[in-house]
Amino acid sequence: MPYYLVTIITHNKKKFEGIKENPSDDMDFMYRHFYHLAINSLGKENIIGYDCVMVSTLSVVYKAHQKKNQRERPRRYGNN
Repeated sequence: MPYYLVTIITHNKKKFEGIKENPSDDMDFMYRHFYHLAINSLGKENIIGYDCVMVSTLSVVYKAHQKKNQRERPRRYGNN
């Protein structure tokens, strides 16, 4: 399943960046789809920068994202 790196910059220079997973391989469709989601949540007048790129699971960006979002699993049986 493809991963997309979405970057949004608002008028007050706040940067939102995240990796989204989506089954569609159509890059143009996904670019517009994520852009419209950003407009719906932030408002078109608040967005001054937007980018959406497809990311490989072998890329440094993807690995850093996975490492940042990885949670330590709780141990079930004490210290084993």
